[in-house]
Amino acid sequence: MHQNPRHLLRLATLSLLLAASSAQAQPPAYPTRPIKVVVPFLPGGTADTLMRLIAAKASPMLEQQVVVENRAGAGGNIGADEVARAAADGYTLLFTPPGPLAINPYVFPNMPYDARTAFRPISIVGTMPSVLVVGPRVDARSLPDLISQARAHPGKMTYASQGYGTTTQLLGELFAIKAGAELVHVPYKGAPPILADLRAGRVDMVFFDSANALPQLAQNASLRALAVTSEQRSAALPDVPTLREAGFPDMVTTVWMGLAAPAGTPDAVVRTWLDVLDRIMRMPELRKRFEDQGVEPLASGPDDMRQTIERDARLWSGVIRATGASNR
Repeated sequence: MHQNPRHLLRLATLSLLLAASSAQAQPPAYPTRPIKVVVPFLPGGTADTLMRLIAAKASPMLEQQVVVENRAGAGGNIGADEVARAAADGYTLLFTPPGPLAINPYVFPNMPYDARTAFRPISIVGTMPSVLVVGPRVDARSLPDLISQARAHPGKMTYASQGYGTTTQLLGELFAIKAGAELVHVPYKGAPPILADLRAGRVDMVFFDSANALPQLAQNASLRALAVTSEQRSAALPDVPTLREAGFPDMVTTVWMGLAAPAGTPDAVVRTWLDVLDRIMRMPELRKRFEDQGVEPLASGPDDMRQTIERDARLWSGVIRATGASNR
């Protein structure tokens, strides 16, 4: 059938207009401006160090700067709350250990956000054991020696933590109960001041994650590792026994670091970050940087991170009830 040339022209023009309109209606590809990742602890700690390694690789992939911002305080709640209140557009993210998402609701009586609903998990990027490290003020050379000394001097030995609700506090509380020793909790805002006081002998011990512990043990002969919380001995510390070996089977645990976004963040943003993290975690040089700190690199995905948060919430809420640990 013969087509009217004018009709064909109108159809072609209409098609072009519709295509242009559709293109204009589509949001620009993410990201179009720098991305801020909030680390809710002081610079120099594990979360800060690992996120800066990731940011250095992610920025060229995303063709936008990934900026790490430290917002310490209240066991990570201050930084986490900033992200919870941010626009759900992918330009403000949270990189954190378990505390702000899985532990703090059971420690702090007045949480500024609902940890169950305020965030959209993206992925866990690394897991690691904790290491019981003692400073020069402690002359114990083994875990039994430490326990004997602590029992002999109740209320005299101190343990540091990175703040209320952190695994550093809860492991210290749990250890004190299991060991039958009275230890004094000394909270800090992050790892660097703990290290300074531990080296100076102003605090006696700390349960540090391996990323914090290993470099310090290598650089400071006055610091000693007495136990690790992993199921098996650490390849980086083969002569250090596990807590399970020492008779503490309930203290087998690992610390994780994960990336999360405000609730309601679009699927496209999450997919973008999953792709970036998967590519980064396959890089041999980055994997080595992680593994040198005792961190197992991974890109677990949203479902695994959500399930891990729920599992840790059950675990640590039980520890809090058993130990009486709280923001006191």
